[in-house]
Amino acid sequence: MAALQRNIVDLAAKLSFCHTNRVKSILSSTVPAITVPVRGKTRKKYLFHPDAFIGFKVDPREQHEREYVSHPLIYKDVDPAPRFMDCRVQSILKNLTGCDMDKVFRFRAVLNVVTTPQIVFFTDEQLEQSQKRAEVKAAELLMMPPVMLVRNQEPQVISYDPALAGLMPNFRTVFTDISLGVADHNRIIVVRDNTGTLRHASISERRRMNQIYNRKQYRKIFISELFTAKFLPNILEREEYEFVLDRACEQFEPDDPAYQSTVAHVYEAVDEKQLYDKLLSTRYYGPMLFFFVWHKKIDNYLAYHLRNGRLDTAGEAVRLYCLVHQKSDVALSSSPDLDNAITLVE
Repeated sequence: MAALQRNIVDLAAKLSFCHTNRVKSILSSTVPAITVPVRGKTRKKYLFHPDAFIGFKVDPREQHEREYVSHPLIYKDVDPAPRFMDCRVQSILKNLTGCDMDKVFRFRAVLNVVTTPQIVFFTDEQLEQSQKRAEVKAAELLMMPPVMLVRNQEPQVISYDPALAGLMPNFRTVFTDISLGVADHNRIIVVRDNTGTLRHASISERRRMNQIYNRKQYRKIFISELFTAKFLPNILEREEYEFVLDRACEQFEPDDPAYQSTVAHVYEAVDEKQLYDKLLSTRYYGPMLFFFVWHKKIDNYLAYHLRNGRLDTAGEAVRLYCLVHQKSDVALSSSPDLDNAITLVE
């Protein structure tokens, strides 16, 4: 008991409840005082407030249950991953993306990291080696985000126990497997509702629990308002396409409905203004073009490149369309000429 009393006094001193043998009020002069007896010392009075908080504060849940954007053109019926990972499709997407070194290695303030430029004197051999390393690094930075089937949004019910109904009427109990070496996608997370239902966690619950116990850099526990229907159109109006895509890749997994809905809105905004070149030499140009081809919304893309005299680019896009939709009329009528881009356009 004496040790507990001494700990209380030490804690009060650290929190500046007392200072130089005189009482210091941190709230108001009307705060009630308590007397803490200490063995071998005179009794001192410290101000105490029942609402004083010591620990971590969490914002109210109501602020984070927002309406995030949704979009009908997500990959929900047929898995596009086999077509997207086809070596011929990947080759076309990489060729059309391009690799402008100045754009790939330009300064970007998304991660709030500022590096000091360095000036180094190279011999011809060292310069050649440095250029090769830069090409390898550029290939890594241009690696495209995966395209896959959207995750099922309906949590699967495991069991129902009516005896547990109403045990915690205002809360849900979450059980999370925090074992090391388990991928977040395969981690077991189940929830006991206050109705007695035991189910697998929803997408948002999985996202939050994974970030709490297996934190990833730059990812937030609660999603930013950037991805809400209130703020996303304003950002897209300012043509901050790459910024939104970067944030979406940091915050979501590629099979998350919120991610696929966000990128679909970005791609549609790019297609509406025909600002395709803004995503050239970025890791998002290939998935954007695949999105247009998969959903058969390639007309504006072809018209834009034909107006600018880019017949080869338009022909490659048509060849990509034939590879993705192999049973379409275009693919069946031009199958012998798949290697001739200009013939495909004609």
